[in-house]
Amino acid sequence: MVGDRHAPKQGGAGEIADRLNLAMRARCVDHHFRSPAKLGRISVMNMQNALSLAAKSAVCLVLTASIAAAAGNRVSGEYARSKLPLHKVGALNKSLSALCGRGLFRQRGDLRLSIGYDGKKGYGITGIAKSDYNLYDPTNVAEPDKTYHFYNQGYSNCRVYVAKTPINRR
Repeated sequence: MVGDRHAPKQGGAGEIADRLNLAMRARCVDHHFRSPAKLGRISVMNMQNALSLAAKSAVCLVLTASIAAAAGNRVSGEYARSKLPLHKVGALNKSLSALCGRGLFRQRGDLRLSIGYDGKKGYGITGIAKSDYNLYDPTNVAEPDKTYHFYNQGYSNCRVYVAKTPINRR
């Protein structure tokens, strides 16, 4: 190997750079049929930048995973999750559903607050509104002690489920 210009030098970062350089050249030759003579030498600085970027990416990935686990896989605005079927959230109100289908009874902000249903039957998501929160009701049919759950808002098959508002625990 004496006199071989592609042979790695012994010792430290130079040796690592040379080994990576050889590996990159071999990969390029194998996969892209390029001549190793056309490829430039990988500098130690580029390797350090690559290693630093890899370390930062790993830290970001770990932090993201831990935040997602802490949030219990909730999405923004999700109030709760349930294994129960979606239709068990309240009583289906056909007249309110018809108004919702025409856009006359709906949430002001779609899914601003929601419940996710991920059980084996009846899975989906409903948006939540009350007479004093997030509800567009020009016909004034909403009741103050009721919570309205909207499924498929914005479509003609919109369904509105009505439930009694839970008592505030504070």
